Amino acid sequence: MYSSIKNKIVTISLSFISCIALLDINEAQARAGEREGTATAFAISKNGHLATNFHVINGMTEIIVFDRDKKAYPAKVIAFDPENDLAILSIDKTTIPLFLENTQRIRKGSEVSAMGFPNVDLQGYEAKFTNGTITAESGSNGDVRFFQISAPIQPGNSGGPLLDSRGSVIGIVTSKLNDKLTLMDGVVAQNVNYAVKVPYLLAMISSTRAVRDELLKAPAKSVRSREDVAELAESAVYLVYGRGKDTRAAPESSAKAPNTTAPAPTSLQESGNNPQLATIPGTKLIRLGHVGPLTGAISHLGRDNENGAKMAIEDLNSLNLVIGGQLTKFELIAENDGADPRQGNSSAQRLVNMGVKGVVGHLNSGTTIPASEIYFRAGIPQISPSATNPKFTKQGFSTAFRMVANDEALAGMIAKVATRDLAARKIAVVDDGTIYGTGIAYAFRLAAEQNGASIVTVQSVASNTTDFNAEITAIKNSNPDLIFFGGMDMQAGPLLQQLSAQGVNVKFVGSDGICTSALPRMAKDTIQNDQVFCGEAGGVEAGRTAILDEFKRKYKNRFGMDVLIYAPYVYDSFFTLVSAMKRANSVEPQQYLNYMKAVRLNGVTGVISFDDRGDIQQPALTLYTYRNGRRVLHHVTR
Repeated sequence: MYSSIKNKIVTISLSFISCIALLDINEAQARAGEREGTATAFAISKNGHLATNFHVINGMTEIIVFDRDKKAYPAKVIAFDPENDLAILSIDKTTIPLFLENTQRIRKGSEVSAMGFPNVDLQGYEAKFTNGTITAESGSNGDVRFFQISAPIQPGNSGGPLLDSRGSVIGIVTSKLNDKLTLMDGVVAQNVNYAVKVPYLLAMISSTRAVRDELLKAPAKSVRSREDVAELAESAVYLVYGRGKDTRAAPESSAKAPNTTAPAPTSLQESGNNPQLATIPGTKLIRLGHVGPLTGAISHLGRDNENGAKMAIEDLNSLNLVIGGQLTKFELIAENDGADPRQGNSSAQRLVNMGVKGVVGHLNSGTTIPASEIYFRAGIPQISPSATNPKFTKQGFSTAFRMVANDEALAGMIAKVATRDLAARKIAVVDDGTIYGTGIAYAFRLAAEQNGASIVTVQSVASNTTDFNAEITAIKNSNPDLIFFGGMDMQAGPLLQQLSAQGVNVKFVGSDGICTSALPRMAKDTIQNDQVFCGEAGGVEAGRTAILDEFKRKYKNRFGMDVLIYAPYVYDSFFTLVSAMKRANSVEPQQYLNYMKAVRLNGVTGVISFDDRGDIQQPALTLYTYRNGRRVLHHVTR
């Protein structure tokens, strides 16, 4: 909402926010069909790109923005999306950007803050900071594009950032439900305000390369208090002054720009032939879910998977796909299951309630299998990028798909390596007591015995165990020449360290749960060269390594870290879902589910297609070893 001089109250309809607002207008300007006013914008890149509302710039022939020192800069529009009330301005200035939070973990009750320039004629030109909460996860008439917020909003706040407690932008302030209007119906709406969710801004930015490549990849600084959030936001917000024709209904105001000399204003008509304009009306934003453990002992693996999800959504949005006759963009809804089955079921139900059209996840079998029934009952396709327990695709759920080989195939390969390449005859087996760990350990035992080995001891520990003295004593007493561990790297590392401390340096093998680049660090660098071997479901042959290497390069540039394990499979999973949507020409699960088993996608990890049960066809299996503290490829097989 533009700030305005209060001479006359008129009512206009803003179709893009599906609500009615009372707006103020200067009567002389109304007769002349002109308007001027002020609003808010905020920096989203270091190169002078600012986000604001479309209704702020609509019809303006002059736009000038002012920084906190009242220095003026002419602005031009380089992208806009009328449907979602969004626009991007460009000024010739190095700016301090805010981080746009792509994953929506904000929920009803979350604390939020707004920064803007309300009623500058009355309240002055200092940016104002207000606090409140998310009061609803949808806007007027249940519009899911918007948050409803209680943070106080006044005319002039439009286009300002809505920030979470970490100072990241989660929305763009658009409007308030005016008390005077609701009084007409006898109902007073106190602090009923709205903000467009930031994924809609990111969807528009994905079509604007000059901006997309300049966004912050992570928050520039950490904040510890609301005072820090306010300081961060104030460095990024700008007062917008506009003047032009009244192309809507009545404009809101004729608030004046700060009393300073501005450079010659830039006409918006200059952007008329700009190839970066995102003006396609009716863009459809589709929610896709991702679930993984973002807290707990294997949160590092969950973060790796979520990073793959973020890359996929960004790249899909850059393709400007048309599905069902509409430009289609995707919003990532990320959930944390903590690797806990009950938490996983809650996460799954939340995704269903939020109307996602497809899900990639969960990471481990213990959460994937129980959640799969929730997705099946909702009719939502689910692709697990990493769950390997055979039960997942043996339940008869038409919505369940797997991107990697199951435990039976993986355990068979590892058992062959253990008994043939490493010539093991006496094997000790340890598992972590989880569905995943006991499942892979049992499958390995059967395969190893079929290959002529003897299982001399079987030990099971809790998944949070850090002291393995009792198990090591049993292992030493059985005198094995190889140990198999069914579990995750965060336990395999301490187990290897404690085995070394007690002089047990026999061959040690495991499956994908231990097969990370972090294992040597977790073992305190006690792993000897070619002592540890691990098998990973998935992998690429020599002819495809360049594609995977390019993905890893982009991943490291994007997140500042190396791929751990399954980020490429998460990435391919999202492209697989969308490939089925394209085949069906529909984003609706009941339509595109029938096309999932017809998908044949040339992905980062290989050619992706599914059998009748939903298992990946001709799955790749990769064996690694460790040398000089680094994981190195041994070989890939199918």
